[in-house]
Amino acid sequence: MTPEVGPKVFIEHESVALTRQQQSEPINLDYCLEAFTKEEHLGEDEKYYCSKCREHQVANKKLQIWRLPPILIVHLKRFQFVNGKWVKSQKIVNFPFDDFDPTAYLASVPKHTVVRHQELKLTGDINLMDKVDHQHPVPLYGSEEAISLAIARKNVECSLVEIVPSREALNCESETKIDISLRNGTLPNIRQSVLARERLESTSLVRTPVTDGALQDFHQHRIIEKNDPFSLKYRLYAIVCHSGILGGGHYVSYACNPNGKWYCYNDSSCKEINMVHIDTSSAYMLFYEREGLDHQQYMPSIAGKTADTRDLDDEFDSDLKKLCCLM
Repeated sequence: MTPEVGPKVFIEHESVALTRQQQSEPINLDYCLEAFTKEEHLGEDEKYYCSKCREHQVANKKLQIWRLPPILIVHLKRFQFVNGKWVKSQKIVNFPFDDFDPTAYLASVPKHTVVRHQELKLTGDINLMDKVDHQHPVPLYGSEEAISLAIARKNVECSLVEIVPSREALNCESETKIDISLRNGTLPNIRQSVLARERLESTSLVRTPVTDGALQDFHQHRIIEKNDPFSLKYRLYAIVCHSGILGGGHYVSYACNPNGKWYCYNDSSCKEINMVHIDTSSAYMLFYEREGLDHQQYMPSIAGKTADTRDLDDEFDSDLKKLCCLM
C-alpha cells in the first residue's frame, strides 16, 4: 500500500521578494553612473603590480573622468553575456531631459574646481572669480581619464598610485585620498556630503591643487560668451530605443530639432511627437548636448573654398547616358 503524499509546502524567503522587486523596479541614470565610476576591488586573484614596491598588491581600481565632451553619449548596455549566451536586459532606466549635471562623477580635481567656483558665486567673491582661467588647457598627464589604485594593505608603504596611459612613473608616496561624493542639487547639499565623510587626499589634488586665484576650466568647451564655463548642465537632444529581444528587435529614434519640437524616426516614417509620448522605457543610447554651446565655433571654415562636385558630375553623366539610346 502506497502512502498518500500531501501537497508540498514551502516558505518563500524574504530575499526572493526583494530580488523580484529589484528586477522590476526602475533605476535612474545617476545610479548607473555611480556604479560605472565606483571603486572596483582587485582581490588576491588579480593583484596589481606596483613598479616601486616590485610586488603585487591588493588594490582598489577606480575610473576617473577629467574632461567631459561637448556632446555626451550614454550607452545603456542592455545586452549581456550570461551563462554562455547573450540576453537582453529590459530594465527601465529613468534619465533627465534637461539640467543633467554629471559633475558628481568627475575626478577629484575638476570636481573640486566646480564646487569651489560655485562657492565663490554664492559668496559673491567677484575678485576671485574674475581671475578664473578659461582659455588655457590644463595638462592631464596625457589622459582625459585616469585610474587610481588605493593599496589596501595597511602595512604597505605605498598607499596610492595613479596609472595613466602615458606610462609615466607611478607616484607611490604616502598620501591620503579624497573621494568627494557629490549629488545633483544645491551647493549646500554638496558641501554637507563633502564634510559628512572622512577622506584621504588624492595625489592628483597634490599635483594639481585647486587654487582660488587660478581656477582652471578643464573642459574647454566653446560656449556662448557670458555663459558660466563651470555650469556643466546638459540637455537631451536624441534617444535611440530598442524594443523586442536580442536578434528579433527593432530600433526607433527620437530627436529634438532646432525648432524645439521632437520627432520620431521609425524606418521610413518621420512624424512629430509630443515629448510625453516618447517611449523612454526602452532607451538604448542617450545623446546629450552641453547647454550654452556656441555652434558656430564648431563649424568648419569654408571661406574661399568650393565644393568638389566631380563625383556628382560623373554620376549625372552616367545617368544621362542610360537615358540616351539610338533606335
